[in-house]
Amino acid sequence: MSRGNQNGIVLILSLVFMCILALLGSTAVMLTTTDMKIGDNYKSSTQAFSAAQAGVAEAVTRLKGSPAASGYAGDTGTTADPLWSAYILTSGAWTTADDPEYDSNFQNYFPSGANFTSTTASINTLQSAVDVGYFVKLKHKREYDAEQSGHTTTNTHYDDGDGSLGTNPASSPGSIVYYGDDPITVNDKSWVYFTTAGTPGNRDAWPVEIVRSYGESNGSLAVVEVELRRIALNIATEAAIYAKDTVTSNGTVSIDGHDQAGTVGAVDCGGVSEGSKPPFYTCPSGTTVTLNGTSNVLAGPDEPYSDYNTPTGDFSGDIDIPISDYVAAMGLPGAATEVITADQNNAFYGADGNGNSEVCYCDATVLVNGLSLSNVTGYGLLAVEGDLILGGGFDWHGLILVTGTMTFNGGGAGVNITGAVLANQTVAMNGGVTVQYDSCYIQEALQGLGVQVARWRQVY
Repeated sequence: MSRGNQNGIVLILSLVFMCILALLGSTAVMLTTTDMKIGDNYKSSTQAFSAAQAGVAEAVTRLKGSPAASGYAGDTGTTADPLWSAYILTSGAWTTADDPEYDSNFQNYFPSGANFTSTTASINTLQSAVDVGYFVKLKHKREYDAEQSGHTTTNTHYDDGDGSLGTNPASSPGSIVYYGDDPITVNDKSWVYFTTAGTPGNRDAWPVEIVRSYGESNGSLAVVEVELRRIALNIATEAAIYAKDTVTSNGTVSIDGHDQAGTVGAVDCGGVSEGSKPPFYTCPSGTTVTLNGTSNVLAGPDEPYSDYNTPTGDFSGDIDIPISDYVAAMGLPGAATEVITADQNNAFYGADGNGNSEVCYCDATVLVNGLSLSNVTGYGLLAVEGDLILGGGFDWHGLILVTGTMTFNGGGAGVNITGAVLANQTVAMNGGVTVQYDSCYIQEALQGLGVQVARWRQVY
């Protein structure tokens, strides 16, 4: 054969190029398939994470409001049970094996509707039609949990007041960690994390809740854990109206310090009356309440008051309620359901005081003359940083906190408040003003703050 003979070279080259093209095509198919799988996995993992977040959102929703409300998912005991735990399920196929931390020593309730202590696993989500898959476990935070998060005697996450300073194993996790008014600090009206040998009620402190949510989507799993805290209900009002200065009225006022305890339409808060309070309390000692006129009606623990123009009794003292600290501790304005940015007339906030209260907040320091509200009906909490002026037709059921001055101008339909008022300074009460103390409306207002996320982490 001649060395220069090239017969068949085209066939050989064609085969080589075909092999190369086949290899490139196969590589492209593999890469595309891999990218599609990666995309599907990413989509599934994202959906699973979103499902876990949705589980947390449902838990937060179901810890709001009254412990007697339908759908509530918290501890409904009169005092917190260290072994309380509850599940929220979206699947009837769930078993205890699905929870890697399942502990039969705990209560393991499955709250549904008004049945808060069912121990039968069943779908109990609030979803009307289940389209997001998750299950959620709720339990009280214990000392062991705090230690796992880094608590030590030199790096404290809470005030240890239960009398035991040792470390706590998982088998004996120690006391419940509360958030509220620490009894060791002698009721100084501040909110802290603490443990105690006693059993504080919900008006003093709430247990910190650990919520772990497992979200699932197309075989992907995501786990999110949060710590939730609730504002304690023991905001000391001291009276139907509290002010840090002299109060003067040039109108007709009716101030009743007797606790209505839900008798005027508020959600049932257990029917427990806090007893009578003074109609007024001014701080510091020596400040006075001057009511001009003869048609004023005052009622409280020291009634009857014979001289309405110069009332005596429990009207002044040195209890300095930290109103600004209260507003800050409530997480406002972030925790507000309504942020008021201008004067309001003919406005409505909340619905009926039965789990539908709103949290209203206004930074009145940026307004020229403070916030003015007239012909306003509201249920819940009204917190104003700065000055507040109430006009005729103002009707509020709940708690009003004012860090500045507060003026009542109750012309026309007057100013009507069922609950309590705390203001750094009440300048004057003009026109018709009616205030009735009601601890149930106050409780409902504070429960409207809902739940604050204190810590968040993605477990998986």
